[in-house]
Amino acid sequence: MTRHLWQRPWFTGADGRDGYDVVYDSWAEFMDESTAAKGDHPDRNILYGWNWGKPHYGYRDDEPFEGDSDTLITYWILPFKNVLMTLEVTVSPNDEDAVATWLADRGAWLASVWWPVGMIPAHDDMPPAGDTG
Repeated sequence: MTRHLWQRPWFTGADGRDGYDVVYDSWAEFMDESTAAKGDHPDRNILYGWNWGKPHYGYRDDEPFEGDSDTLITYWILPFKNVLMTLEVTVSPNDEDAVATWLADRGAWLASVWWPVGMIPAHDDMPPAGDTG
């Protein structure tokens, strides 16, 4: 990867309801234990955003991430329960390729939902210059 997942300038933010904020100790645990991560019922577990926090790293003018380890936070809508959910995973830079592949698969599913109205092409205006990490 030429750009890293922690270098994206768009950030998501929302808190899940009590019982819908789950923390996993590793990428392997997340993939093994989370039905949402496995892609079960994607129409009931809709991934709409994510952040990768890297300790002491801030993109452009953002405040540096204050966690002690790399952390992937995924943001979900559970439309049948009218719930927002967050799943937080401790990750490492070695997990980045697997995470990127998984995010691409989830993104492809989300794009398929919107295919009747078309998708706006992604723009490539995210230069790594200006990073603080």
